[in-house]
Amino acid sequence: MTASPDADGEAVKTKRQPIVSADPPPTDERVGASKNTARRSSNISNSTIEGSDRTIDEINRDEIMAAIRDVFKSGESLDPDTAITDIARVLGFRRTGARIHEALCSALRTAIRRHIINRDKGVIALECATIDDYTRDELIGTLLAAMGTTWWDREDAIRTAAHRLGFRRTGSQIRKAFKSAINGAIRRGLLEYDDHIIRRSR
Repeated sequence: MTASPDADGEAVKTKRQPIVSADPPPTDERVGASKNTARRSSNISNSTIEGSDRTIDEINRDEIMAAIRDVFKSGESLDPDTAITDIARVLGFRRTGARIHEALCSALRTAIRRHIINRDKGVIALECATIDDYTRDELIGTLLAAMGTTWWDREDAIRTAAHRLGFRRTGSQIRKAFKSAINGAIRRGLLEYDDHIIRRSR
């Protein structure tokens, strides 16, 4: 990991490429399984496993990102099929049919692009466990992707961006990190503001 000064004279970590502002369309890949080296997560609370009356298409992507964090928060590595089964259970599905499997495969790819998880040698593990594991450039990219082109109250923008990264709650550390990202984006001309509201620069 190296650090280099950005346009504002502040050091920015460059261990990863910044998160892109839009997710590319999912491909039809299926990640390989390596069950001999993976361990099944035992840290899923039974209280989150309930019967669901929803279809997978009725669950928004950010809620699935949060479920992915729930599955991997213990720090264990899982093969993709085991991960998909556990994520489906957190979302309330007792069975994992073809449609759910396909949707969660796509969600795992999204979570990898957002640096929530990573995949290495056939197994998946948590990449950024806390907000401090993200670089400021990654947080700026997340904000821009979450906000679209409309005006946002700053606190609402922070909550939406945090949910995009799978965080269910926005505690003081998350707010502090995103406030710094907002200020950095304003200085770089990526965001414009009017008092407490912000939007992407045109």
